[in-house]
Amino acid sequence: MTESPSQQSDRKPAFLTPLALVLLVLGVGFFSGYWGHEEADAGGEILASATLAILLGGALFAIFYVLTQRAQKRFAHAQAELQRSEARFRALVESSSDLIWEVDADGVYTYVSPKIRDLLGYMPEEVIGRTPFDLMAPAEAERVRMMFNAIAASRQAGFGIENVNRHKDGRVVVLETNAVPIFGARGDLLGYRGMDRDITARKEVETALRQSQDNLAEAQRIAALGSWDWDIAKGILRWSDGIYRIFGLSREDFGATYEAFLEIVHPDDRTRIRQAVNETLEHGRPYVMEHRIIRPDGSERVVQERGEVSRGPDGSPLRMVGTVQDVTEQREAELRLHQAAKVFENTSEGVMITDAEQRIIAVNQAFTRITGYAEDEVIRREPKLLQSGRHDDAYYRQMWDAIQSRGRWQGEIWNRRKDGVDYPEWLNISVVRDDAGAVINYIGVFSDISSIKEAQGKLEYTAHHDALTGLPNRLLFRDRLEQALAMARRNGGGVALLFVDLDRFKVINDTLGHEAGDLLLQEVARRLLGCVREEDTVARMGGDEFVVIQKDVSQPESAALLSARMLAAIGTPFTLAGHEIVTSLSIGISLYPQDGRDASTLLKNADAAMYRAKEKGRNGYQYYSDEMASAGIERLELESDLRQALQRGELRVHYQPQVELASGRLVGAEALVRWQHGSRGMIPPAVFIPMAEDNGMIGAIGEWVLDTACADAAAWHAAGLPALRVAVNVSGRQIGGDHVADRVAAALRSSGLAPQLLEIEVTESVVMQDAARAISTLNALRDMGVTLAIDDFGTGYSSLSYLKRFPLDKLKIDKSFVDGMVDDPDDAAIVMAIIAMAQSLRHTVIAEGVETEAQVARLRAYGCDEMQGYFVSPPLPAEAFAEFLRDASAARGDGLS
Repeated sequence: MTESPSQQSDRKPAFLTPLALVLLVLGVGFFSGYWGHEEADAGGEILASATLAILLGGALFAIFYVLTQRAQKRFAHAQAELQRSEARFRALVESSSDLIWEVDADGVYTYVSPKIRDLLGYMPEEVIGRTPFDLMAPAEAERVRMMFNAIAASRQAGFGIENVNRHKDGRVVVLETNAVPIFGARGDLLGYRGMDRDITARKEVETALRQSQDNLAEAQRIAALGSWDWDIAKGILRWSDGIYRIFGLSREDFGATYEAFLEIVHPDDRTRIRQAVNETLEHGRPYVMEHRIIRPDGSERVVQERGEVSRGPDGSPLRMVGTVQDVTEQREAELRLHQAAKVFENTSEGVMITDAEQRIIAVNQAFTRITGYAEDEVIRREPKLLQSGRHDDAYYRQMWDAIQSRGRWQGEIWNRRKDGVDYPEWLNISVVRDDAGAVINYIGVFSDISSIKEAQGKLEYTAHHDALTGLPNRLLFRDRLEQALAMARRNGGGVALLFVDLDRFKVINDTLGHEAGDLLLQEVARRLLGCVREEDTVARMGGDEFVVIQKDVSQPESAALLSARMLAAIGTPFTLAGHEIVTSLSIGISLYPQDGRDASTLLKNADAAMYRAKEKGRNGYQYYSDEMASAGIERLELESDLRQALQRGELRVHYQPQVELASGRLVGAEALVRWQHGSRGMIPPAVFIPMAEDNGMIGAIGEWVLDTACADAAAWHAAGLPALRVAVNVSGRQIGGDHVADRVAAALRSSGLAPQLLEIEVTESVVMQDAARAISTLNALRDMGVTLAIDDFGTGYSSLSYLKRFPLDKLKIDKSFVDGMVDDPDDAAIVMAIIAMAQSLRHTVIAEGVETEAQVARLRAYGCDEMQGYFVSPPLPAEAFAEFLRDASAARGDGLS
């Protein structure tokens, strides 16, 4: 058995104890004997001295021995305690969850605890002689080394740092190091002693928490959401960063009190806020409400606020917490949708849910209403039953790629209803997944956007029309010009392009102001529109420049006539803001195909011609080519002559007989106007009638024809000829006026002609332009006893419902159908249908333009009532027709009634 150091020290000097006691006793005995016998001899003295010396030596030896024994015992106890302390320290170090280490001045490990095996995967002997920096990435090692050196240089007592190490298996380990530098007696650095703690898990938690907080903050930012906490007792209101963003404030701008918050709320909403908060404080019920706020920049936002209260043990409110979310865009979007629903009567959204295999498992009522399919007709079927066929496979592949990759798709798509009608819808498809990420449903939410597409059409109109005048803008003008040219290429027709510039507009604009200038441009646009046909186009190019597209130009002079009308219209003074303004136009004309075969060339040439018109003094027009100019001048001269024709007595009325097909009896005549020009001879009606309609003279000419025809018919009757019904055409301008009936009554009174002998003919297209007004006018004429007829029937767009309401007596079949009915089955069918319809309505039917015996035979076979045309007679002057009437009466011998 091994002895302890204290036991060994007690045993080794044990033999000295008796010796010390003997010497001590002898010394005491000799000393006592000597001092007890005064008569001792000198020898005795010596002996006594020796004894005394022995006594003293023994005493000293005994004292030394006792002291030595005590010192040895204390040393042995101290050494044992040190060993026990070292054992405890070693046990503590080795059992510590932290890594204990020591390095020398060069940073080389001189000691590491076994914990390094758990922390970094190394055995202690593997790292002794290496540095901690060897276990780090180079950049991290350099950073930590610099910190160690800085700390040593500053002679700090201790320090703590975090550093990233590499586990032996390659894992990243984050250590928290606490160390103290060791200095020598002379202040030199001997090394460092410290400990490392594994904080990897803590750092991961911190990172995850920080990421979670960042995600929450980002989610709040995206959702425009913030939170607040109101300490009621202290009167402190705390906001999250999200609320500061919503309110447009910084933390320094906001006083953290409830009253300061109310200052941000819109004044009209503060009472509601107070009421909601007070009710929550009183009754404990959470509140949810929307209200407005006013940002520092003056802008308004709509927020949804929620709040709830927490109370103390005594029931008193301690604090309120809640959220604020900016719902401005959402509310604006909802408002727009609501407005769209009101304006376009939009329907509710349809919902369709499918399973993972895209089989329909549920639909709502809106789905049925929109698609026409009932729920039981689509359950377990695939959505492809709605496909319209307008989209190819690539379209659907792209859609499903987006759904699978992003989890949603939205867009416009065309689908087909049960009745086969295609319709546009706005479709949102979303994927629903379970916790494992597997698809369990697809949800399709869609709405019928037919009305929205109509609205887009209105927006399209705005995008293609001038905001000031409402005329087509440059973009739409270009498109219409291209269309007109394409049509002209197909049909072999012509197109005229007129470039119109308002003269002296800048002076007017600068003198009277832009507002007056805008009014002038609007009025100019209105007058220009009044000069063109419906199929033509007037567009504004910008500023004071306009362009006119004249389609179906068969004769170059048509552009000159149109230019003259526009010059006359604009030449009439304007009254703007109390000022009478006189202006004019400079017009340049280019013609397709003579002056260009594409839009750009025609526009360029028309522009050049316009500048030539300005150079020649303005208030005029110029053709791009001189030969066209001469033709235009000639046509303009002809129009000027037509204005004088009435005053010069150059107009004539010719009469074409109308006979009854069944009997051949002469029953009436149509009055037709002719122009006997003083120098040009007879002008065909096809030339001057459109001219009169364009320049507005048709009304005056029509009234003259009415008066003349009534007077001639009355004169024939007064001359003893049989009474005969005379038919007079009334123009669209006349029938659209307010005094047609009065004018007819005046003609009958002045001529003395019986009303039943007058037949008024109106064309089908004229009465249909304003059917209600036409019916009123025709009723007034019918009340007089006048016969009423529809001319050129079948060439317009009559509605049978209106035709039934018109107070008509006769339908006239247009010459175009009569010409083709013998050889064209379609024309024959049309003629038969008109006759059958007219007879069912108890109307007389007359065919015009009859020229052949075959046509007469067909008309008799179809049951037509009357006819007129060259087969009977061409139109005759009044004297010649009176002779024709006399001969017809004599031939039959029975007169006419």
